[in-house]
Amino acid sequence: MYYSISELAQKRESPLVVDTYMDLEFARPGGCPVQKVGKAHIIGVVSRTAEFVEFDGSYEIPYTDYCARCLEEFDKVLICNIKGYFSKLDSVVDEDIYKYEGHKIPLGLAVEDDFILNIPFRDFCLEDCLGLCPKCGCNLNKTKCDCASEYNQEV
Repeated sequence: MYYSISELAQKRESPLVVDTYMDLEFARPGGCPVQKVGKAHIIGVVSRTAEFVEFDGSYEIPYTDYCARCLEEFDKVLICNIKGYFSKLDSVVDEDIYKYEGHKIPLGLAVEDDFILNIPFRDFCLEDCLGLCPKCGCNLNKTKCDCASEYNQEV
């Protein structure tokens, strides 16, 4: 969850290139919003400003969830850009700025928060998923049923 920036402290002016894989924990209340999450691949640059340590980059996270229409399990990958700010100052009360101590920033926590904000609320296995038959409950992506014609006549 933490990423060491001790190299950045030694370089002073040069940015630190990040290319790492990280397991996410989702330890906060509410936990993980999907069924399963793979290792996050995080790429970017960490640099120091007068007040903050800044991460500017992107991440790629494979995940498994259930389709909101047909309830089948599916795999997807979420790819997002992220900008994170980290500070040692206790006076910073902005929720978008993560506190850190020593030479390790909570990069994993910033990625977790961003993942939760960017994961679709209702996700589908296919963009044109047909869902379940409202009468017999069969998965219309896999089988056709006669209920559709019966259902339309009843309505």
